[in-house]
Amino acid sequence: RPGTYVAGEMHDWDAPPGGYLLPATYSTAVAAARGALAWLAQDPGGTPRPTPSVDAAAPLSQAGAMSETAKRYRRLSTQFAERIAAVPDSAWEDPTPCEEWTVRQLVRHVIDSQGIVLGLVDKQAPAVDADADPVAAWRATSAALQAELDDPDRAAASFEGFMGPTTLEASVDRFVVLDLIAHGWDLARATGQDDRIAPDDLARLDAGARSFGDMAR
Repeated sequence: RPGTYVAGEMHDWDAPPGGYLLPATYSTAVAAARGALAWLAQDPGGTPRPTPSVDAAAPLSQAGAMSETAKRYRRLSTQFAERIAAVPDSAWEDPTPCEEWTVRQLVRHVIDSQGIVLGLVDKQAPAVDADADPVAAWRATSAALQAELDDPDRAAASFEGFMGPTTLEASVDRFVVLDLIAHGWDLARATGQDDRIAPDDLARLDAGARSFGDMAR
């Protein structure tokens, strides 16, 4: 069945180890782990997932393993997409807790922020008009950033950031994730949606704000 991966010993082999070929056991475990990681890295939408093709000789990091940052971004960007899609047509010009921004301007800001981060590692955000179709623009832009985070080598791309040398993954975790938590709340509050923040996200937001010190003011 697609999504099922098995590892184990092979019994009753006529082999020098005496019937238990441990090297083969380890190999099946590695292959199963790589397959499972690739499976988990697939799009978690409602469509059935295809059985992934995994190169058994590839490093484990290339077989679909995702960092905690990549998982966190996927969860928060999916939540933000759902909130954008739930904005009533009549609410796009409504005010938000960010006093200078309407709902449309707030969403555009978050979309543009993903593009800015992509640009720091010489990647270009998809050209989708955020005002004309904010749902499509968010999906395309966040998918582009997610693809970078899902690849360990690309996620580790380094650049000179505003606060010194850093990597794409570190910047997403320190800035973009916090932006999604904060502005996700802004968007939900402005449009009458569920604006509760998960305790772990709230603690991360608080710690991040404190780490910025005076720069956060």
